[in-house]
Amino acid sequence: MNNLLYLYPNKKMLTILIDPLTIWKEKSNGLGEDFINLKTYISILQYLLEEIPNNNIIIKVIYPQYLWPTQSNLNPESFIPIHKFRDLSVVNENCINVNKINKFSDLIKEQKSKAVRTYLLKKKKKYLKELDLSKIQKDQVLEILKNTDRNLYEDAKGIYERNVQDLIDLYFEYEVDVILTTNAVLIGEKKKLEKEFKMFLQNPLQLRETIDIFLKGNDIYYKETLGHLSFPLSYYTLTDPHLHKLVKLWNKLEEEKKSNLNNQFRSMIFNRYIFLMYAKDKFNYYIMQKVRLDDSDIKNNVTFIASYHLNNFYYLLTGLLDNIATIIDLYYNLGFYDSKNHLKCSLGHSEFKKKLKIKNLKLYKLIVQQSSWLKDLRLKRHPGAHREVLFFAELYDKENKNLLSDDMIMCRDIKGNFYTFNGINTIEADLKNLNNFLDNFCEVMLNNVD
Repeated sequence: MNNLLYLYPNKKMLTILIDPLTIWKEKSNGLGEDFINLKTYISILQYLLEEIPNNNIIIKVIYPQYLWPTQSNLNPESFIPIHKFRDLSVVNENCINVNKINKFSDLIKEQKSKAVRTYLLKKKKKYLKELDLSKIQKDQVLEILKNTDRNLYEDAKGIYERNVQDLIDLYFEYEVDVILTTNAVLIGEKKKLEKEFKMFLQNPLQLRETIDIFLKGNDIYYKETLGHLSFPLSYYTLTDPHLHKLVKLWNKLEEEKKSNLNNQFRSMIFNRYIFLMYAKDKFNYYIMQKVRLDDSDIKNNVTFIASYHLNNFYYLLTGLLDNIATIIDLYYNLGFYDSKNHLKCSLGHSEFKKKLKIKNLKLYKLIVQQSSWLKDLRLKRHPGAHREVLFFAELYDKENKNLLSDDMIMCRDIKGNFYTFNGINTIEADLKNLNNFLDNFCEVMLNNVD
């Protein structure tokens, strides 16, 4: 049973460590607004999660001591040692936590922590440069002070003059997923710390996105305006602005009393679009795990599932664009639907665009503007549908055999030529293009309807 749990990639606990050096905003004499909003947001989620029967999903937060409700008078600038941290989360003993099953030994944790400390110490001269004003001419002092990043300097003092070891030790001891910090030194080394040491750093807004991905990956959807947990269908129906514009257009065109037109809208909105968003949510969830994992066995399982949702996303996306083409065809009576030429009912087909140009020039021009994007989508959808599925490939250097990347997708076009694209970033970019197109499509159609 332990082996099955070890290989099962579903992550049920998100552990957050609060950096006490950087969340305190001295100038405002209190905690920053972003952090206060985040703390309230997490508290509400923890309460709602506790209300779910037989729930084993936990958001666990490790707060510094001065944020305890009963310890508000402590000096906020002092770095809190390990024994002064307190876990405020409600621990569910039945929670299955993959990280704890795949637990690092104490020796490995110490080695990881030491490696990070050593790396940061090597960067000390870069960030912490004392200004010896006695050796500077008076007319140069103001100019030097003007060009000195005082916030960076203060953050560097926080890292190197106080004991940052405790924060790093805590990260590996409790197998934390992310540190909430705005420290300029840590953020400056973010890419290196994440890639080489698997030490992930985020500001309050970024952390909210991570929590959102974690919850949606476990089929829990929450937004403050709703005030409750929900499922994908109701969540996106109530909250997605792009979907709302499609519904507005549907309501307007429904006056045409064309049953086939209504069926296309119903299929596109309540099936295709929401399925598409659900595939995106699952993909983001498994990618979040993929970039954090060291263990190759679990990482391979996560990559497999992420690849599945990647393929599904592009099948749904191109299908949704076919729904759009069919709606245009039915509304303007272009003559492709239910005919021997139905395969030409496509936004990219020249005959479809030729007939549309006569009916609605603005819509024709909008679709022509998408030509490059539509061509790019074909390179992502068609291999999976007709040749081989999209799957993350490991690319190695030919000479030294070092791994160059495991984030790339390698495909072959219809002529057999290989090409690659980044599998991590591709969905967000294409979703942005889709939503821009949908918004413009709705605007052009609504302005053309009497």
